[in-house]
Amino acid sequence: MFNVLPDNFKEEIRKQYRGKRTIVWLSAVIALQISTLIFLMPSYVYLTFQEKNLVAQNDSSGQTQQTQSTAKISQIFKTTNAQLSALSLSVSSSSTSDLIAHLISLKGSSITFQEITYTMDTATSSTIALSGVAATRESLLSLAKTLEADDSFENVDLPVSNFAKDKNIDFSMTMEAHL
Repeated sequence: MFNVLPDNFKEEIRKQYRGKRTIVWLSAVIALQISTLIFLMPSYVYLTFQEKNLVAQNDSSGQTQQTQSTAKISQIFKTTNAQLSALSLSVSSSSTSDLIAHLISLKGSSITFQEITYTMDTATSSTIALSGVAATRESLLSLAKTLEADDSFENVDLPVSNFAKDKNIDFSMTMEAHL
């Protein structure tokens, strides 16, 4: 019976058939998408609530961890400060300045100090490095002997190379000082 129809009717029937077939396929795809959304909705709602609960727990535990780490850091600072205060050398600046003033009083008029370096070794001893200019060898040797004779200074080290010149001698020496 299909063969008895004219060609333009056959073509019209084929177009209708393709249109109906396309509508059926699109309806099936839409129905599949709607059913997928319907079945996934409970999982989505459940996971959304789970995420909110986890974020709330994380925020509260994060604040607790911050509080704990702040307390730990505070305790470390307290311990460190206590250790530093126990280790700090109890030398007053007045005793240091008195020692340097005493050193300057021993130098004499023919000696000029250019640099005095004071390094504290322990609570009762320190190292002093001197550099300067001496007018003569005798004045430099006299300074070294005066410092050795003084009870405040020990181990006065004056290198022999300082005696290379006769006049205007650039010198350096080190010694230990006791407070």
